[in-house]
Amino acid sequence: MPEVIQQRQIQTTLEQVADAFTTARGWREWFCDDAYSRPVPNGRYWLRWKDGYRVDGSYLEITPVRIALVWRAADAPAESRVTVSLQATAGNVQVQVRHTMEGATGEVMRFLQRCGRRWEHGLTNLESVLETGIDLRQAQRACLGIRWSLAEGGGIQVLEILEGSGGDMRQVQRGDVILAIDDEFVDGYASLVKALEAYLPGDQVTLMILRQGVQESVDVVLGALPRSERMRDARSLLAGMRNRQIEMQRILSDTLRGTTEAEAGRRPTPDEWSVKEILAHLSLYERHLHYRLYQMIMHGWDNSPKGNPAILPEALAAAMSRTDTLSRLLDRFAQDQAETLALFASLRPSLVAHKGLYRRLLETLDVSEHTSEHIAQIAATLQRIRAQRDGAP
Repeated sequence: MPEVIQQRQIQTTLEQVADAFTTARGWREWFCDDAYSRPVPNGRYWLRWKDGYRVDGSYLEITPVRIALVWRAADAPAESRVTVSLQATAGNVQVQVRHTMEGATGEVMRFLQRCGRRWEHGLTNLESVLETGIDLRQAQRACLGIRWSLAEGGGIQVLEILEGSGGDMRQVQRGDVILAIDDEFVDGYASLVKALEAYLPGDQVTLMILRQGVQESVDVVLGALPRSERMRDARSLLAGMRNRQIEMQRILSDTLRGTTEAEAGRRPTPDEWSVKEILAHLSLYERHLHYRLYQMIMHGWDNSPKGNPAILPEALAAAMSRTDTLSRLLDRFAQDQAETLALFASLRPSLVAHKGLYRRLLETLDVSEHTSEHIAQIAATLQRIRAQRDGAP
């Protein structure tokens, strides 16, 4: 019977490898983009990829060292079978994937060759995820190698050119506003990710930028987001986060020193936030972060609907209805930040040991850049309000 065999030796436990082949979170973590799994004999599963590829099937056998599946792929001439065999040695697990299909036709052989390549890439990523927490599908995505914020009027404003991505952004300057990547317009995170999905690190693209009011095109080479393979321990992470929070609170207090309740409640224009609304937004954003972290802890991924509830006028009004003074809003935000750290400090050892999930939590946790941007917004808002009060042009 025709077959392809792929295998890897991974420094992990039998339980974590078995989880990768039997749970929806496990499959999604290293192999596909979405999944469903009912890991019992005759239990159904399905796997989905963003490019439209699909696999459906059922479990035939599940033991601690052997998992057998019926495999029905979208491009398959017939049903096939996958058998995963696991063998534990000292600190390692030998993983073997055997994919078989009846018949020796050219179509069958070509299908199995395609499956062999898919399993080869998949097991390489499984090894990376379980040993370092790094998802190579994410780590090998193309990036611009910049730190950015949303620009007024649309587009992405370049705040800083980052080193270490391997790309070439020499024609881009701090303060430039990126309007499009090739023919894809960008106006936020979602559109930026979508625009970059078609490229690999090292590809050259043309950026449409706005520089000092003049629109022009520049060519750049995309890089890859640098990621350290060394997992930071929880103690050093929390210490760094706590220090950043303390620094943000200090800068915020200095920025608000001498601000009256009237100034804090006034909008520079009808369409802009007041200082109190910005503080309410910071609190709501931190609480939304808690919800996203809860989703990841429960399901392995942040499956919350897209969108930012912290900008809803109703949410801002509700937050300020109970914390109607400047000092109460500051206290609320400080408590929300403290709860973020308390949540992470309370993670069960089993969650910390799950390197892929642990890394995703780490990468989601730090929102100090968002806080810093809104502190700068508060400073600018107060400056404009005081200028209006004093009759400055």
